[in-house]
Amino acid sequence: MRVIHYSKDPDFKVKPIEIKNGLLPIKPYGGLWAAPAESKFGWKDWCESEHFGNIGAQHKITLEVDTKNFITIDKVSDLDKLSWYKMGGFMEAIDFEELKRRGADGIYLTDEGQWRTRLTYPKSLYGWDCESVLIMNERCIKKVKKEEPGSGAES
Repeated sequence: MRVIHYSKDPDFKVKPIEIKNGLLPIKPYGGLWAAPAESKFGWKDWCESEHFGNIGAQHKITLEVDTKNFITIDKVSDLDKLSWYKMGGFMEAIDFEELKRRGADGIYLTDEGQWRTRLTYPKSLYGWDCESVLIMNERCIKKVKKEEPGSGAES
C-alpha cells in the first residue's frame, strides 16, 4: 500500500518506531500516522477542511508499506481484532503496546470503517477523523520518497 505522511522535519528518516499507550483511549504516544495515497478524504484533506495548520508547508513523505501484518478496521465487528483494556476502570482503550508485542505492524482504518466506528460504544475510534494508517513497526516500510514543501508534486 502506498501511504502519505506529512512531516515538518526536513531531515525525515525512518527510525525505529516507539509505541506506548497514551492518555487518550484511542491514540498512542508514538507511531507514524499516514493516509492511503488513493484516499478520498485523508489527513491532508482533513487538515485543510478543519484549518489545522499549514499542511502545504510540510514535507510530503510517500511510503510503500507491506500491510500483511496490519489490522484492517472496516466495520464495527473489526474493533474486536484490536486489544482493549479498561482505562481508569471504566473506559475501553486500545492496548497498542500489546498489539505490537503480538506482531501487528499497524492499523488501517478504512473510510467506511471510520464512519462506522466513530460513535460506537463501548469501543470506538472517534477521533481518528479520516481514513488513516497508523504504522507501529518500521519493518513494514519498504520504500520512502520525500518531497519538499511547495514542490508542486502534490497528489
